[in-house]
Amino acid sequence: MDFVLSEEQKLLRDSLHRFFAAEYPFEKRQQVVRERMGFSAKLWQAMAELGVLAIPFDVERGGFGGLGVDSYIAFEAMGKALACEPAISTLALGACLLNEGGSSEQQEEMIPAIIAGELIVAVGFYEPQSRFNLANVQTTADKIEDGYVINGTKSVVYAAPQAKMIFISARTSEKTLDQHGVSIFAIDVGASGIDRRDYPTVDGFSASELCFDAVHVGADALVGIEGKGFALAEHAVDTAVVACCAEAVGNMEALIERTLEHCKTREAFGQPISSFQVIQHRLVDMQVAYEHAAAITMRAAKLLKGVPVERSAAAAAAKVQVNKEAEFVGTNAVQLHGAMGMTEELDIGHFFKRLVALGSSFGDTNYSIRRYMQYNKYRDRSRI
Repeated sequence: MDFVLSEEQKLLRDSLHRFFAAEYPFEKRQQVVRERMGFSAKLWQAMAELGVLAIPFDVERGGFGGLGVDSYIAFEAMGKALACEPAISTLALGACLLNEGGSSEQQEEMIPAIIAGELIVAVGFYEPQSRFNLANVQTTADKIEDGYVINGTKSVVYAAPQAKMIFISARTSEKTLDQHGVSIFAIDVGASGIDRRDYPTVDGFSASELCFDAVHVGADALVGIEGKGFALAEHAVDTAVVACCAEAVGNMEALIERTLEHCKTREAFGQPISSFQVIQHRLVDMQVAYEHAAAITMRAAKLLKGVPVERSAAAAAAKVQVNKEAEFVGTNAVQLHGAMGMTEELDIGHFFKRLVALGSSFGDTNYSIRRYMQYNKYRDRSRI
């Protein structure tokens, strides 16, 4: 597999890095975190004008068809800038759900609005008892004459405070833990019966607990086929996992750059600590860890449009490896900065907290190992 970016992709990467460096310095990011909205509407609109919001959508719908390496480049750039924008929910989860399962009417209504920066979407697949299991759905959608009535709860729904549309999973048949019978619905955030409790997360983002009490939606709210939503949700989560890994790669790149600069200027015994061999070895190990994480994430990005079993196995493998490398890079960056590494004034600690949050998003390391073993078993059988 070729891990070298094309010239166009290199230009995209360089332009995005310059854009975020100019428009989103750390001081600006901290100001955004403290504001009520929890993200920069100005930056989001600038990303729309730059074409970033169009990257993951199909060309037929006005996008660039870049749900793969191009999206990896965009999320990596956002990670390096520590941007707290609702990108994973809208440009990974939401984009996949619309591309793969959206009706023509849903695509025509929502995709142009997202590309223009006018619509942010949130996605709620998990519940208090779910623990990353997409089939562990107790929220129900009872069919009525003109649509569905939804009752249940969704937990830690990132970007829900900013969203105008929420995609959720609900059970239309069968029992909890059955993959069959799960359906996906697109619900207007202002629908009657939705109770939302917003809160900030440890990594500077915002999320919500959502309670649905007899929420009526029309039949046109169904995304994909009724009862067949598990595979669609799994595809969306694989896409989000790769986005999380790409953002973590950007975080690691920024940490290495800042740590190297710090070691060149921090002195001990009358000379920069970067001159000590043990520090040099540690910095090289951090760079190797970053390269490992970047390579396995790009591989997973290239397989997002492939066979489902290959896609899911690659996404799980990337999550395991990136979590391991991110922990190494993050802890060493903090250690080499000393006590100042975890202060609010320095961005090192904020990158570290984001890496921790990304590591547990859509499945922690242990869950991802089990998932990789499950799908790799299916891959091995297919080769016999």
